[in-house]
Amino acid sequence: MCEFIKNVWWFCLISYYLLVVNNRKLYIEDYHFLPGMKAKISIAMDMANLEHIEALVRTGKFRNKSHMIEYAVMRFLEDSHAKQ
Repeated sequence: MCEFIKNVWWFCLISYYLLVVNNRKLYIEDYHFLPGMKAKISIAMDMANLEHIEALVRTGKFRNKSHMIEYAVMRFLEDSHAKQ
């Protein structure tokens, strides 16, 4: 069975247990151990920055705004670790 299908299967099984058996909502700490899972976040930013991000996405270098922002954060973290 491919890795993706295993991950989806485990996520569904765990979600069912947490939602039906425990009758509660999922929280990040409930599934942080599943490989490849990404957390959804929400941010607020100036319209000028958002328009610049959307322009970069339209160039085709990034798939979407999330991809562009994740790339920028990774670069920032790499640069900050290199300076230490």
